[in-house]
This record gives sequence, C-alpha cells and structure tokens, in this order.
Amino acid sequence: MKLPGQAIPAQGTPSSDISTFKQVGEDFVALLKAPGAGITGPAPEEHQHASALLDSCLSTVTDLLTHRRRDSELACDIPTPVSGETWLTPRRVTDVRAGLVSEMKALTNVEEHTMDTRLNYFASPTAGKALKHFMSVGRELKESPLPATTQELVALRVSQINGCAACIDMHTKEAAAAGESPVRLNLIAAWREATVFTAAERAALELAEQGTRVADAATGVSDDVWARAAQHYDEEQLTALVLLVSFMNTVNRLNIITQQPAGDYQVGQFH
Repeated sequence: MKLPGQAIPAQGTPSSDISTFKQVGEDFVALLKAPGAGITGPAPEEHQHASALLDSCLSTVTDLLTHRRRDSELACDIPTPVSGETWLTPRRVTDVRAGLVSEMKALTNVEEHTMDTRLNYFASPTAGKALKHFMSVGRELKESPLPATTQELVALRVSQINGCAACIDMHTKEAAAAGESPVRLNLIAAWREATVFTAAERAALELAEQGTRVADAATGVSDDVWARAAQHYDEEQLTALVLLVSFMNTVNRLNIITQQPAGDYQVGQFH
C-alpha cells in the first residue's frame, strides 16, 4: 500500500482493471491509519495527498463503472476519520462518500427504493373532518367486548389479505407489545394449519377472511362460518367483529390507494 509521500495514480487516468479501484481504496484506508493522520493543525503535503487520493478514487470508480457496469466486486470502504478537528475532516470524507454513491447509482441505474404518500390526510381539511369521526370508530372498537387479542389478530389478517403494509406494520408491533408471541404472529397467515390458536380465534379469523374476500363467493360470509363464530361470541361481540372487519378493510384501502409508507410505526402512535 502506498503511504503519504509515495506516488499516487494520475487523476482521471482511464482504467478497466477493477484492482486499480480497490488499490485506491486501500491507499486511502492506509492514509487514515498512518502516523500523524489524526494530528490537529495544518499538514499541507498530507492534505494534498489525501485530496488527490480521494479525487482519484472518484475518477477511477466513474471510469470503471462506465466500462464495467454492475460489477458485484466493486466497493469503496471509506471509514470516518477519528473525532476531533484534523486536516482530514469528517465533512470531507462524507462529501466524497456521497459523491461515490451518487456516481455509482447514476452509472449503474440502481435507484434507492423510497416511497412518498400520494396524499397527506393530516394536511387536508376534508380528510381531517372525516377522519376525526372515522378514527373514533377505531377507539370505540378498542373498548368493545371483543377480546383485544382477537382484535389484533383479525386486524393483522385482514391487512395481510389486502396487502396493506402500513397496517401490517402497525398491528404486528401493537400485538407484540401487548404480549403476543412471535410464533402466533408468524402463523396468522396460515392459521388453518397452525395449532396455536383457540377455536374462538379460528372462528373469528375465518369470518374475517370471508368478510374481506366478499367478491370471491356469491354468498359472502357463509352460514356455516357465521354459525361457528356465533358459538364463541355473543351478539355484542359479533357486532364488534363485523365492524372491525369492515373498519380494517376501509383503512387498508385508504392506505393502499395513497401508498402510505410503512416500517417506522411506533407502538401507541395512533392511540
């Protein structure tokens, strides 16, 4: 490895050899670890060498990616320097790292997957008025005689069927925080073959599935499914169950149509 004071590759020199880029990266790592790399105060020669190495690294990766797109071996490990004010500042390294990533994405057409919601319900006067009443339905259901555990299982299963990532994220975390086991959470999607759910829970999940997939059968929720649910829940609980299934289907559609992002839900966020 080359250390400060040794020759450095000419900036912008074309190369088709992947090892050239790797060597530049190794040179930079060695520079950071070299004696005096963390010394405060001016160090003109070393600073110039560091800048040249960084520029060469960026130039080389640009050239390599232009000729060797999507090379899985390509990498540039630029560690953050030691803390404190040094001639090789963290901002300089951060800027170069960002530049490298930008060049790699642009040249390989690799885009980071992000999602922005189509509508911001919280910024809409119309949505604000409607959702105020809408969310009160959710609060009333929480306080209903339908067991809280069953409510979370049903909410999660309906959301799985509809493919609502935001609701799956929310209800998985809420159920886990309430003490639901990982095994049961993992098996909700295949509850029929699972042995970890009670007969009452299975009846609720079956009704929830048919109530969500109403277009799949001319009869909607069958008499047999309703009868099995009625064996375990009284009329008030059945009412809550039907309202919950309907409520979750509506919430799922609100989220899916507007592409609400998922993954960062915090337990209790909407309660």
